[in-house]
Amino acid sequence: TCSGAKSGSPVALKTTGLRIGRPRLSLLQPRWVIPLRYTVRDPGGQLRYVILAGISLDQQQQLWRELELTANTALGLWREDGYLVSRIPADPDGKVYGQSTVGGALNDAIRVQTNSGYYEGAVIDGTYRIGVYQRLGTQPVYAFLSNLRSTLVSLWLAQVRLPLALATGPGANSLRAIG
Repeated sequence: TCSGAKSGSPVALKTTGLRIGRPRLSLLQPRWVIPLRYTVRDPGGQLRYVILAGISLDQQQQLWRELELTANTALGLWREDGYLVSRIPADPDGKVYGQSTVGGALNDAIRVQTNSGYYEGAVIDGTYRIGVYQRLGTQPVYAFLSNLRSTLVSLWLAQVRLPLALATGPGANSLRAIG
């Protein structure tokens, strides 16, 4: 699993490959980083190297900001242990990264359907959202995209208002008489 363990811990030394950690404040600068660890083993399974790196959360999220998502859209990465790796929008203080989202709508949906699916319900910021998610390969990390339920209902109504009016309003009798 994706562990917040330090590179020298027994858990880290038993794993192989890439692991994505929980975001944390950098020890060098006052900014959030996503810790990455890659464990390399020889053909016999013996530990050879542990490569550590940190990606600035601001730089990673800048890629997403350039997508120019619509209002009220949330995009993020979520670990199956219930912690966010990244989310836009997010509070600048990063409080959302230090608390578990276990019990939220996304967490509940993933427990039922593990690789991909949709969810609806309350999320970490207290809003009611409808969203989709996809597991990222073999990593215990998921990408998600969601929007406020109220926004999606408004968009849907804008699309179906005229067809509904024509089908159910005074014009409906005229259409039935023709058909």
